[in-house]
Amino acid sequence: MTERDVMLNELAQGLRPTSEGIAWFDTLDPEEQSNALLFLRHHCVQARAVAEDGPEAVAVKSNETFVVL
Repeated sequence: MTERDVMLNELAQGLRPTSEGIAWFDTLDPEEQSNALLFLRHHCVQARAVAEDGPEAVAVKSNETFVVL
């Protein structure tokens, strides 16, 4: 497992706070950010996530930008 895999897994399990995940994501260069989002997209597809899951799964603050996977 890569550092990215571990970080995203721990965030998904609630073992790390969202603020730590945001800070980690912000340190990635644009290509690494893109790769992380593609990795998350893959797992969303595997989990058969649907649009109705979004509001419960994602807490977006007023100063953050939405991402469409």
